Amino acid sequence: MDLVALKTELTTDPAALGYAAEAGDHLAIAALLNRQQRTIDAELLSSGSLVSCIDRVEFAALSAADKQYLNLFVTAGDAPMSANVRQALRALFPVGSETRRQINRATRRAGSRAEELGFGPVTESDIADALRS
Repeated sequence: MDLVALKTELTTDPAALGYAAEAGDHLAIAALLNRQQRTIDAELLSSGSLVSCIDRVEFAALSAADKQYLNLFVTAGDAPMSANVRQALRALFPVGSETRRQINRATRRAGSRAEELGFGPVTESDIADALRS
């Protein structure tokens, strides 16, 4: 746990979660950080989920090279979703297209502020340690 980063999060509250309102209640602050109330990037996308995103007409409009690239994901099973891969998949289809909208939705998931910051689950002990540092 990066206690300096956690302390910065707690003292600046950039996402306006209301840490100050819970001052002294480390369990409540940890609960705020761990609550699944945000949308974050998904780590994996299954080929089945990807196929269900694709509009047939929009697929037909892709170039042969883009169809081959998309096929890599469809045959991969579960594809890890790095920022570059997510962007590449989204960019295959034009802004405003149904397929792009569905891919955007499929490559996101519910998550916590702690996950968004890369902390993993935060405990009340983590909160106390960060505030003491």
